Amino acid sequence: MTTESRFDRQLPAILEDLYLGPSPGYRDEVLATATRSRQRPAWTFPGRWLPMADIADRPAFVPRIPWRTVGVAVLIVALLFAAVAIYVGTRPTRLPPPFGVARNGQVAYTAHGDIYVADAASGGVTRVTDTPALDAEPVFAPNGTRLAFRRPVEGSVPLAEDIVTVKPDGSDPVVVTASPIPGGPKRLEWSPDSNSILATEQNDAAVWLFDASGKRPVQTILTDGFAYVRPFRPPNGAALLIGRVRGATHSILSYDLATGLETMLAADLPGDDSGAARWSPDGSRVVYNATPTDEPDSSRLFTVRADGSETRKLATAPGIGSDLDPAWSPDGMQIAFNRYQQALDLSWDVRPIGIYSMVDGMVRSVGPRPRDVRMRYPEAGDTAATRGEGFFFDWSPDGRFLIAYPSEAVGHAIVIDVADGTWRALDPVIDPVGFPQSQGWQRLAP
Repeated sequence: MTTESRFDRQLPAILEDLYLGPSPGYRDEVLATATRSRQRPAWTFPGRWLPMADIADRPAFVPRIPWRTVGVAVLIVALLFAAVAIYVGTRPTRLPPPFGVARNGQVAYTAHGDIYVADAASGGVTRVTDTPALDAEPVFAPNGTRLAFRRPVEGSVPLAEDIVTVKPDGSDPVVVTASPIPGGPKRLEWSPDSNSILATEQNDAAVWLFDASGKRPVQTILTDGFAYVRPFRPPNGAALLIGRVRGATHSILSYDLATGLETMLAADLPGDDSGAARWSPDGSRVVYNATPTDEPDSSRLFTVRADGSETRKLATAPGIGSDLDPAWSPDGMQIAFNRYQQALDLSWDVRPIGIYSMVDGMVRSVGPRPRDVRMRYPEAGDTAATRGEGFFFDWSPDGRFLIAYPSEAVGHAIVIDVADGTWRALDPVIDPVGFPQSQGWQRLAP
């Protein structure tokens, strides 16, 4: 027997011994753990119900990000935001119309030689100027964006004044006059477009038109006459309401700025007092005070059409009286005026402000007399005011109130509710010197 045949016979036994080799020592523990643990069900394996072979062989799809398109979209959005910002930043501020009803803004006044503006509703006060000069007569432009006022030139003998404009917060001051005006201007009036300022010489010898920016030379409009309060005729300011005094009489005229033609509205009125006259808000009529021929001791209110026709006397009160300083309400339906009545002892006594209705011709009184305000809110300067002191007053832009300033001594301005006559005083103490004779109440867009 050969060695190979003997190996062949022994091989099965050798393999059996290798298969049944010694068991590891931890076999029993593994079996015990496997027996206690719940086995995962077969259905939870994705391979049991998904074609895993196909999925594994199919390449995954990852979409490409269109970076060029995304960049263009981002650029468009950025441009839109920039356009909106530019539009908002450059959009013109809404401005009020120069005539008629507008929204109420701030009230301008003078105190201690400086210009202030106050919120008539809240009472908040902003100081506009703060200089050693005695600034006076602050007047708002019709669009409400600037104030014009008079400023004396320091050391000028005789007195000379400049016209200065400024924003209501006191910024951006502009000296309008190329050289100071000897004696100063008599009254400041803005043009309807808020680009020019009209001023009358103190002796009524000339009327000038100044460029509000101070860049263009002054124009002389008249050399024989003066301009009344709010002289520009609505709705476009094409004519001026002017007056002339001739000895013991005076006349009221409309002066066409383009042609220089004049329309006589009231001729040779008795007295050398030029009185007061104003255009109606629509420019169709003028109201003025004058001495009637049938009441030589009184002064009454009259209206006349813009072409000089249909002069009409407004009935106010019986007896001898003086109805002065008429002013139309912004809607043209009422006229406010100062009233004085002669007593039996021939003395004159001031009465509350009168309101004449253009609808029914009735007259009613609103608010207190100046001396009533001084009694309720006493100030150190009250002794300088007389018993017959009247108000300087004007309508609020919305036509609901009157702003009334003391006229003879420092004191409180008041706001009168025209509907019911109630009133309240403003906290600031007002200096009547240089009060706003024209647009003292700022107009804002409705």
